[in-house]
Amino acid sequence: MSAQFVPVAARCSKGVEPLVLSDIYQTDKNIVIWQRDLSVLLNGIVQEFLEDRPDFEYEAVLTPAGTLQSIERAFQCADMRIVAEDVADLVDKFTYLFELDRVGVLKRKIVFIDLALAQIASLGIVMPLLLGRDDWLHDSPWLLQSFAMGFALLGAFLIERLRLIFADHQEALVGTIYIVSFSLALLIASGSVHGAEHLSRVINGQLLWATYDQVVVLGLLAMGLFALLRLKPNILDTKAFYYLMAAIVVVSVQMVGVYMVFAALIIPALFNTKLKWGMPVLILLCGIALVAALMISLIADLPTSPLIICCLLVVLMSMNLWKIMKV
Repeated sequence: MSAQFVPVAARCSKGVEPLVLSDIYQTDKNIVIWQRDLSVLLNGIVQEFLEDRPDFEYEAVLTPAGTLQSIERAFQCADMRIVAEDVADLVDKFTYLFELDRVGVLKRKIVFIDLALAQIASLGIVMPLLLGRDDWLHDSPWLLQSFAMGFALLGAFLIERLRLIFADHQEALVGTIYIVSFSLALLIASGSVHGAEHLSRVINGQLLWATYDQVVVLGLLAMGLFALLRLKPNILDTKAFYYLMAAIVVVSVQMVGVYMVFAALIIPALFNTKLKWGMPVLILLCGIALVAALMISLIADLPTSPLIICCLLVVLMSMNLWKIMKV
């Protein structure tokens, strides 16, 4: 049986209205062309801008919420606001149509990268056991932090390089790195009398016993990252993403544990992709879950980080219960 040839024109849909873009979901269409005419005013402003700045270049990954601000910052020209608004409108249409409004880790479709980096950092934390220096675990916190940071940065480099080789299987790559790191940590811990106890602390965290130094370092890192994102909003779309993630994970993992690092980043982002609550509401809900988990942990003498993860899921799911019941 020979395959039937379908002309390109038959598989193409054209139109002057943006609604034509939705034709891409028709089974017999794989090309859509929006034949859009730009206004004389828009053409004139762009032409004048390019005459003044013939070498102007701009490359960015944009989201509906931040497009207008990012474009205006790049243009640095009041007359170009109409162009920025037009681009923002285009971004809004395309992201809504193709559900491309995911940000951060979820947008990269590497949802386990922080879990893998946290586990690699924990591998660095248990390395003193392999060297026979159990005393470093208690007496040398900064040395321990150095081991964790070194391993996490090495892991970030490994993931950043290998993703180019395994471009179509990045989830499997990150999952493999995670499980191998965890297996190595188990092997190292098994050779020490207190290895299992120490590994359990790394996984579960020690949130209730966090020191002021740890809180201060984490706070300074958070403020520094916030300032960096304000100055360079597109930095997370570069290679620096992996190394910034590694630095954050290292500072966090000893305090809250491996799984808490993963849950705190992924669970809120996962729910927000569909509910569009916005950052203030999301922070409020996460705060409620955190306070509830801490109270239960103190009263019932249960591990804090696992409780926070469970409470986080319960709170976010309860706010979306009506939508779940409709499925």
